[in-house]
Amino acid sequence: MVVSFSLYDFGIISSNKEVTCNFSFTNNSSNKFIIHNVITTCGCTVPVWNRKPIASNTRDSISVKFKSNYTGVSHKTIIIEGNCKQKIELKIRASICN
Repeated sequence: MVVSFSLYDFGIISSNKEVTCNFSFTNNSSNKFIIHNVITTCGCTVPVWNRKPIASNTRDSISVKFKSNYTGVSHKTIIIEGNCKQKIELKIRASICN
């Protein structure tokens, strides 16, 4: 699987504001790609993904919603577990202000 980018920087956002980004990817294997689970490091980060197998040479994406109620710089990791050999890590970053 090839991810278009693995880090999304929301820049400066307000505390308690929900923001969303999309991580696009292509299944470049000859097999269908199945996402078994998407793990986040915090409850303030919520992934949404396609639960159906992704055909070979097909593009898809994972949407990540983020909402923080504190201020400061935040770094979160999203881990994709699927039927490929390695886990895929995505990262988001934001500077949260009042």
